[in-house]
Amino acid sequence: MGEVLRILVLRRWVFFIPFCLATTAAFIASQYVPRAYEAETVFEQANDPVSVDLPPELKITTFDYFLATLREDVRSNEVMGPVVDELGLTKNLPRKPDGTLTAEGLAAREKIGRSLASRVWVHCRRKTGFRYVIRLRYTGADPEVMNRLLNLMKEGYIRLVRRRVTEKLIDAQQWYAARAQEKRAVLDEIDKKLITLKIAHPGVDPTNAEAIAFQLASLRSQLAELQRTRARLGSEMASRKEFLAKARGQSSAETKDDHHRFPVLSAEAARLEAAIAACETRITDLKTIRGMTNLHPEIIDERKLQERYRRELQAELESSAVSQPGDPAIAAVKSFVAGPVQGVWLPAYAKVEMELASLVEQQEQVAEESERVESRVGEFVRLQGKVADCRQETGRIQEEYERAWREYETYQGLVDKCNQSLAVASEDRGIIFTNVTPPEGSAVPISPLAKTVLLLSLLAGLATGTVFVVIAELFDRRFRTSSQVAQALGVPILENIDEIVTAADRRGRFLRRAVFSPAIACLLLGIMGISGGLSYLSLHNPTTFERIMSLPKSAWASIAESTDESRARSADHEGI
Repeated sequence: MGEVLRILVLRRWVFFIPFCLATTAAFIASQYVPRAYEAETVFEQANDPVSVDLPPELKITTFDYFLATLREDVRSNEVMGPVVDELGLTKNLPRKPDGTLTAEGLAAREKIGRSLASRVWVHCRRKTGFRYVIRLRYTGADPEVMNRLLNLMKEGYIRLVRRRVTEKLIDAQQWYAARAQEKRAVLDEIDKKLITLKIAHPGVDPTNAEAIAFQLASLRSQLAELQRTRARLGSEMASRKEFLAKARGQSSAETKDDHHRFPVLSAEAARLEAAIAACETRITDLKTIRGMTNLHPEIIDERKLQERYRRELQAELESSAVSQPGDPAIAAVKSFVAGPVQGVWLPAYAKVEMELASLVEQQEQVAEESERVESRVGEFVRLQGKVADCRQETGRIQEEYERAWREYETYQGLVDKCNQSLAVASEDRGIIFTNVTPPEGSAVPISPLAKTVLLLSLLAGLATGTVFVVIAELFDRRFRTSSQVAQALGVPILENIDEIVTAADRRGRFLRRAVFSPAIACLLLGIMGISGGLSYLSLHNPTTFERIMSLPKSAWASIAESTDESRARSADHEGI
């Protein structure tokens, strides 16, 4: 280390001058190193609440569809093509006569777009479930272009996303609408099947068999009520007939014609009438209590027995010279009404006769209504049998209908949601973009760094000075000490004589050490400091650096202009 220091002290100028010159050259060269500038923009991408309700298969509510290809989309030719055009980088590309780019021009345009996109860093971060923060950062050598470039790339990406959202919603809406139309056709076919089934089984509603049972029970209850009404009317008629019989029994004066008009029923006719009434009572009990219909064997047997009694009654009446139309029982009542009475009974007799006539009319109406209700009961019993026959087929068709209807409602609901989202997307609200940080770049380059330039320049100076010292030491053959001479000769030196310095030598050394050496050192250090300062300004304050660098050019232009004017005046004087 002592030898190294001795050599450096001995050859300080050999080290210092190359060191300063190399460092200055490094500072000057750093000014021509390409600068790298950086700009950044941040924006949020969020989903409208209407689009949040879309089904997951549309890949919109979670942004998975877009985030998976985010970096490719930002750098795609669809985004970068218009950016290159807006920046005016396609002016010199080959074009067709109509002004559009040729195939070579399009290829060159795409290449320029890829070159610009390669300098853009894209990052995405999830902020909430439906909100993402996207960051674009550009690093390049042109600070005037980077802000505009990022803004154009962001706008191009927004247009791309919104267009893809609209296209995807339209495709989904058309697909769901087609499925809904298919299900609507299936529903129409099922409706045809149900209509065909109803036509084949008129009056039957297999889907509501309880309604038929309820109506049948209601009709049976109505029939029982009619039977009770008929029995009540029969009882009242019997009491009226008994009164009329007593009234006729007290009459002593009867003409032959009156006796022919108002005969008295025989005992056999009364028995047959009572048997007919008993059969009717038993039929009513079978229908109301045991729930039988007119088709039941027991009721059929009772009807046959009743019909036989009526034929016997008719024969008995005919044999007694009494002919009455209609129902034999009612005819018997009508025949029983008339008869001779005493004058004192006439008012009461007339009143009872009128009441009996009214009861007879009511009995006829009740009989007709009973027959009608019995017919309805038989009809509903037949419908119940048909319901049991076609219920299984109807249930299968109904299940198929309900399943198709649910699918139709699902698809139609999705169509409505897609339509709502399309309406929102048409207002640019389907995917909402919000600027967080507008495109902003620093005027100070991020590369190279001032510390790096300083360190590399000093290392270059040190390396250059060291190389010069090594070269000077290797090629210097002079002896500077007595030890070097003794070592070279191989003999000991007994005595040495110092260098003889004259007054002129002392003055020369003084001038070199006190005047020339400091002046040269100051000059070299000044050059190195000025170059270092300019290098620092070029990195931290490019505007001031450009203004300072323009001063020599302005001065030179002024001098050239003055020289031209002097030459012009001299030429004028010579001409004169």
